[in-house]
Amino acid sequence: NTYVAFSSMRPDWEHNLGDRFAHDFQGPVETDSWIEWNLQMESSADSVHVGWNLVEIPEEYEIGYNYGDGLFFHDL
Repeated sequence: NTYVAFSSMRPDWEHNLGDRFAHDFQGPVETDSWIEWNLQMESSADSVHVGWNLVEIPEEYEIGYNYGDGLFFHDL
């Protein structure tokens, strides 16, 4: 069977069941600050296509991602 698992990694929550979560709740982004989500994806497939459906993101926000050794900012 083929599977894909996508988790939000939150070791800072210090939860007794571990640090992998299906949901991640964050408060509003304060002016001149940023929020980082650490996500992990595992799959039995050789390759996986990942897409995002971002809604209600304020125009002044920049959405970026880091994959491997690079930091990339795109209009997601």
